[in-house]
Amino acid sequence: INEFPIINPTEKISELGINNSATQMMPIGTIVLPFVISVGKPVSISILGIETAGNQSVLGIIPNKNFSSSFIYYYIKNKKNDIYSSVTGGAQQHINKGNVDNTELILPNEDILTKFNFITTKLIDKILKNSMENQTLSQIRDALLPKLMSGEIRVK
Repeated sequence: INEFPIINPTEKISELGINNSATQMMPIGTIVLPFVISVGKPVSISILGIETAGNQSVLGIIPNKNFSSSFIYYYIKNKKNDIYSSVTGGAQQHINKGNVDNTELILPNEDILTKFNFITTKLIDKILKNSMENQTLSQIRDALLPKLMSGEIRVK
């Protein structure tokens, strides 16, 4: 969740692991936030650029026809202080699903929401596309640089 957007898994799970656990796949565009937070560290909210599975420490909010990824992301980002204001626990503080479920949602009228989605969905899509492109360029760089340094390939 500390990355924005999430385009690489930190760990992998097999199909067998998914089938034999309580985890569910979260689609691209899901907004993710942590249940568990560290004292004194900022809370990160992110969006999935890949389909991924979560664990018991991650809450995923899946967009639907009424609420786009961009609307959910910016709304949750704006409300995160309210959501995390009632954390419990010691060194590893946490919220529960009710903290998010009970967050009041102010829904703008359809015209404003349509205009907001038109602008912000393009921005989120561009961020996801640029992040994927950066990842590809980094992989190409990492593959070519050692060959250039060793003289295996040369540039005229």
